[in-house]
Amino acid sequence: MKKLLSILIVALYFPSIFMRFITGESQLSVLIISMIVAFALACLNIIYAIIGIKRLRTDPKKQQTVNRTILIVKLALIPFFIANFSIWSMLSGMFLLTPGGIFVDIILVPIGIGFTYTILLATSSYSISLLFTLYKTSIISRRQFILHSIFQLFFGADIIDQFVIKKFTKSNVHH
Repeated sequence: MKKLLSILIVALYFPSIFMRFITGESQLSVLIISMIVAFALACLNIIYAIIGIKRLRTDPKKQQTVNRTILIVKLALIPFFIANFSIWSMLSGMFLLTPGGIFVDIILVPIGIGFTYTILLATSSYSISLLFTLYKTSIISRRQFILHSIFQLFFGADIIDQFVIKKFTKSNVHH
């Protein structure tokens, strides 16, 4: 989990770090390749989070480790999400100013939203898996599971909610 999330973070920040060393049309190629790699890594993280539910059920210490790791990753991704939103907004606005640009935006905006949301789900899937484990072990109620799972689907709320989940995992260790 930690390695896969670390590689995801590197893939997301890679273009912004190395783009100044790349010139011309290569920049667009690097950006597209980085997006594809990040998207694939995000999907792998989602799958890994679902598969890892069984291991979480039996080990409260592992639950704390997962929560701590996800919290760090979510905090590390805040600059990415801010920059990502800014870049997609500028790109969309730029095309709106050109004749026929609305047609480009019809394709561009869903791609931007889908990419960004997939990255959000890469971390939130671990949180939801952890919440599911806490629900199945009767640490939290069904209502709490649903409510906190919904929070995990919104940027900002997911980070704040992760601190609440941390309290649940701490109480589970002492349970």
